[in-house]
Amino acid sequence: MPATAVAQPAISVPVYLREYTTADHQTRWLMGQRVDGVPRVIDLPAPGTEGPSYVVEPDVREDGRATTDVLNPLLDDYIAKAEKLGYPPMHGWF
Repeated sequence: MPATAVAQPAISVPVYLREYTTADHQTRWLMGQRVDGVPRVIDLPAPGTEGPSYVVEPDVREDGRATTDVLNPLLDDYIAKAEKLGYPPMHGWF
């Protein structure tokens, strides 16, 4: 039986968007990344630190387009929640 090739998603290099600090002084970065052309926001530990990574929003588009009108309020809200909670908001949503 011939092997079937499985298409791998096209994933871009993450782009720095913003950062925040948790209550235990860990710096985390919010990054933008495209997966198969779809822009997403991810929450990662800053370089040189350890911790889990989270997908904040898997599709940052409105009407098929990614715009700062969609992205900036999302980032503002996420960072405000992180500051209030003291940890990555996505950590508590599982």
